[in-house]
Amino acid sequence: MKKVFFIFIIFVNVNIFSQIGSFLSWGVSSKSLGMGRAHTAVCDDGSSIFYNPSLLAKVKEFEFLGNYNIFYADSGYSYLSFISPMVYGSFGVAIQNLATGDILRRDSSGKVLGKLDVRITGIYFSFGSNIFSLIENLKFADFIDLYNGVSIKIISEKIYDKESGALS
Repeated sequence: MKKVFFIFIIFVNVNIFSQIGSFLSWGVSSKSLGMGRAHTAVCDDGSSIFYNPSLLAKVKEFEFLGNYNIFYADSGYSYLSFISPMVYGSFGVAIQNLATGDILRRDSSGKVLGKLDVRITGIYFSFGSNIFSLIENLKFADFIDLYNGVSIKIISEKIYDKESGALS
C-alpha cells in the first residue's frame, strides 16, 4: 500500500508541474477555434506559425494576423503574427501574450501592499518551404508537395518581481 501511495504522489507532482505554459496550447485565430482547433493540416494563414510552420510555404503574399481576447478579472490574451514570402519559402514572426490586470498583493494579515502583474509571453520565429521547390529540374515537382518547417519559440514569464525564460 505504501508503494502505491508513493507512486501516486510522484505522478500527482508531475501532473502539477506540467501545467506551466499551458496557455501556449490555446488557439490563436477565430477560424481555428471555430474548427475545434483541428486546423493543423489546412492552415495557410498567419496561424500556421503556431499550428504547422511547414505550411508557411503556401503563403504567397505578405500576411498579418491579430487576435485579442479579454477574459475574467481584466486578463487579456493576444496573438500577433507577420509572414513574409521569400524565394525558397516563407518566414514568419509571431508573439503570443497572456497578461493579467492589476492584482492586489497582500501580506498574511490582509494588509494591501500594492499591485502585482503577471505576464507570460511566447515569441515565435518560423520558416517553411516546399522541399521540391529547392531542387530544380524535377519532373514530378509540380505534382507532389512535400513541405518542411522549423519554429523556434522563446517563452518568458514574469510574476511580480520574478522572471524566467525558456527556449524551445
